[in-house]
Amino acid sequence: MKLTPAIIASLAAGQDIQELKELNLSKKDINHIEDISVCVNLHKLNLSNNSLNSTDSIVGIQYLQSITLLNLSGNQLDSFEGVQRLKTLFVLNMSHNDLNRISIHIEKLVHLKALVLNNNRIKVVEHIGGLTDLNTIVLSHNKIQELPSFPRLTQLTKLSAAHNEIRQIPDLSENAMLKELRLNHNKLVSVPDSLRRCVALDILDLGGNMMREWSDIAPLGSLLRLTNLSMQGNPICQKPDYKKKILELVPSLRVLDGERFDPKFLQIKAKRAEHKETVEKMKKKKEDLEKKKLLKKIKRGEIDAKDVDKDLLAEADQFERKHKKKSKSSEKRKGHHDDSDNDNDSDDQEEDTSKLSKEERKARKAEKKALKEEKKKAAARKDAKHAQKSKEGGGGDKKSSKRARDEDDESEDNNNSQGRPKKKKSTSSSLFQGKGPRPLSAIMSTASSAFSSSNNKDDKDVQMEDAEKKANKAERQQAKKEKRKATKEAKKEAKKEAKKESKAAPKEKKVPTNIDEDNFFAKPSEEEIKSKKAKISKAALATPTSAKAGTTTAPASALGATTVTSEKPAPPPAPQPLDPADAAKARSGVVAVVDKSAQLAKKNKKPTFDISALESTTDSFGSGVSGWD
Repeated sequence: MKLTPAIIASLAAGQDIQELKELNLSKKDINHIEDISVCVNLHKLNLSNNSLNSTDSIVGIQYLQSITLLNLSGNQLDSFEGVQRLKTLFVLNMSHNDLNRISIHIEKLVHLKALVLNNNRIKVVEHIGGLTDLNTIVLSHNKIQELPSFPRLTQLTKLSAAHNEIRQIPDLSENAMLKELRLNHNKLVSVPDSLRRCVALDILDLGGNMMREWSDIAPLGSLLRLTNLSMQGNPICQKPDYKKKILELVPSLRVLDGERFDPKFLQIKAKRAEHKETVEKMKKKKEDLEKKKLLKKIKRGEIDAKDVDKDLLAEADQFERKHKKKSKSSEKRKGHHDDSDNDNDSDDQEEDTSKLSKEERKARKAEKKALKEEKKKAAARKDAKHAQKSKEGGGGDKKSSKRARDEDDESEDNNNSQGRPKKKKSTSSSLFQGKGPRPLSAIMSTASSAFSSSNNKDDKDVQMEDAEKKANKAERQQAKKEKRKATKEAKKEAKKEAKKESKAAPKEKKVPTNIDEDNFFAKPSEEEIKSKKAKISKAALATPTSAKAGTTTAPASALGATTVTSEKPAPPPAPQPLDPADAAKARSGVVAVVDKSAQLAKKNKKPTFDISALESTTDSFGSGVSGWD
């Protein structure tokens, strides 16, 4: 079949050919490919398992300019010709073909990253060393005798050349990123020292070779990241302690010869085994239950034994026999413990009702009913006798109800001759009346009954002791409460006395440290203001007297009042009234700031005021002392 754009359109199922990105044409019996360059956006093309056998048959592929993956495996191609123009190709798979060699055409695939050439007839590996982007090379199942080194392939991570005729591992020291190396089923004799430099190696398969001695694999000890190693099929595997020595040589291993033994995997494996065991046990239990049900139905007559398979019946019989043996052995072990309890004795005497017929079951039920009625009648007799004795006996000679019932039980047990013989209640006295040895369980039960009877006698004494304990406890609690109250009151009184002492103690005078504490800046009292007003008025009236003496007064300065004398007498000036601002300041009692550091050293003595300085330093706006608001 020829591959044409029309066929691709029919296979695309209505999708536009130009928008196709992937195309799978495997097993279509294609023998020739025409020009399919119409598929502009085609990235992945699968032509595996077809009938392409020459370079002419794949001519139509060379015009695909955006293809990245090409699969030509399973054809009859013998050359790489026709693929060299696909410069955008990343992955080329030409496995299972008739390739004899790797032709020079492959060197033009510069961006190739993965080359798969397994299952061909290649003898020599060439023309690959220049493809620097290669990270995967698969050359297994060929006829290669010598594998070259690849010093320029620095990005190589996987190399597989298994099932060939290689006799020596090449120098891979330049391939530092190599993680997987598969050289199994070759003719290798030893591991070279150059492999020590492949530090990133994680998976190494050297199985099916000819390595015999421990020295042949000594370089493996330098591979610290190696986790998966296969040496299966080498003569060295037959040596004693092979696994132990390999693990000592390469301690980082997690998988050896296909067997995983890391702790996480072992835990998972153990859990799976436990799960299987539990599932099997559950299945066995279900089968056993089904066998039991079968046997019961057969015994009841619901199912005929002829209708059931013989194998099932045989298995059911075997299961029943085993169950009976187990039940008998358990009864023998527990037989000596069942004598102490009367209920257990009665259960041992009864047979399994499941094995009896319907008539026998009815008879057993009738017997049980008769026994219950007899017990009820005996209880009624006991109550009647107890009532008669309580009426006949006096107040001081009355017996306790419990003793009367015990006497009635003994009398009835002696006179009882009908039905089953009732067992006498075991007491401590019966042990020493020559009636033979008793089991340990019976002795313990009698001792416990005797102990309980003695305790019943002393119930009143115990109640009195409990009442006394409660009273003592209540007294202790009251004493604790009183102590707590006394301690609280003592603390309160101590606090009151401390407060009184602090009030009575003389207070120490503190030296002012802040401006607010200093009395210099305190507001003057009303008496001081009045005295200052009087002094100001006197100073105003004293001006004419000074003129008579031939002196004239100048205005006061900031540091004090100064007088200037003249030879000629001047006429006395008329008295001038004070300014309203000065009068207001005089009324408010504002004081000028004067350096009084010497006076402040004394203990809080109020400084004297210089009236002339007060007059000269007052503000005309009446805003207070100059420099302060």
